[in-house]
Amino acid sequence: MTEVIANGLLNFWFGALDSDGVASAAKQKQWFVKDDAFDKSIKSQYGSLMELAPMGAYDRWSLTPEGRVALIVLLDQLPRNLYRGNARSFYTDAKAQFQNRKAVEAGEHLSLPLSYAYFVLMPLMHAEHIEAQDECVRHFTQLRDRESGRGRIMMENALTFAHTHRDIIARFGRFPHRNFEMNRESSAAEIEFLANGGPTF
Repeated sequence: MTEVIANGLLNFWFGALDSDGVASAAKQKQWFVKDDAFDKSIKSQYGSLMELAPMGAYDRWSLTPEGRVALIVLLDQLPRNLYRGNARSFYTDAKAQFQNRKAVEAGEHLSLPLSYAYFVLMPLMHAEHIEAQDECVRHFTQLRDRESGRGRIMMENALTFAHTHRDIIARFGRFPHRNFEMNRESSAAEIEFLANGGPTF
């Protein structure tokens, strides 16, 4: 039954992929542009899963590469839609990063459809550790360099964001825009950075 849920989540999140393994423009917009209707749809269909996911209820999804993608989306992406402006957005990041490490160790990001590989790597982009950020840039560069057409465009965009995230962590050691949600005191430099339009993703 849980594998059926995983497959449903993959279809919900990615939809049909083209011959390059790239999701539609409409799907990609949903991933990265705040949409209240999309957030409500996630809550109604998958909100209940987040009560059990931190306890490992769906870890068996990771027995297949595609199932692991669904698990990473569940742990790394859905909380960011469900709990905007709340520290719970990051509550399962460590579990997502663990699944990312397992996927990369097995080379799954190199054999999965490109949009799936994108989200296998996203926990690295979300990590507040420079080593993870450097690794993120390396992996997206590797994927970009082997792609052409829509796949290359997608990876170029991903690499731009990877560099931006990496530069922020290199400068501050953390993402300043998370400070409010995580009840962290911002430094004067972080306050200035955000006031001057620093990315809040």
